[in-house]
Amino acid sequence: HQVFGYQGVNSARTLLFGTVDVRDGMVESLNTGGLSIEAPGESILAYMQGFNTEHSWPQGQFDRIDPMVSDLHHIYAVDVSSNGSRASYGFGYNGAEGSGLGPSTTDTRSRVYQVRRERRGDIARAHFYMVARYAFDPTVEIVFDDDMDDTNGRMDDDEEVLLRQWKLEDPVDDWERQRNERVHALQGNRNPFIDRPDLADRVSNF
Repeated sequence: HQVFGYQGVNSARTLLFGTVDVRDGMVESLNTGGLSIEAPGESILAYMQGFNTEHSWPQGQFDRIDPMVSDLHHIYAVDVSSNGSRASYGFGYNGAEGSGLGPSTTDTRSRVYQVRRERRGDIARAHFYMVARYAFDPTVEIVFDDDMDDTNGRMDDDEEVLLRQWKLEDPVDDWERQRNERVHALQGNRNPFIDRPDLADRVSNF
């Protein structure tokens, strides 16, 4: 796909705040519903208004390099506070109201980040995309991994169970489809788990 880079003019961050995540002239935080800013166009202007970029698949798990770091299918506009709280923690249920960090209520992980119900399916489908796109791509010259076993390129088992549930709780909606179209127009590739939500059920192990 077309790689724009993460910083600078015409970067993925600029496209995110200028086009991809703009609805009715506003940019909403994925994690904090109702918290929005007028579309700033430039990422530096977004940062000055308390917004940053969330990598649903943590940057540290692919050494912060392209094409993963700037792939628009898994980066989202978020408020700085929730971005800092999520950090690189995995996703899970923790009993929070909406989005927030806390001990997992469904498995043994000590801290997990729970995404609000309205957007948790987006995160699930972004994760499925990232595995399908990169885990076995021979052109990616680093380990791309999430489950602490750097020989298999797979997602953490506890997180995978959780994300399969999230995709059911928050089905694909019109906004997610529109966003997929926008990313396709820019990058030239699509998230097939948005186009065909049933595909995830046909994959036995991410």
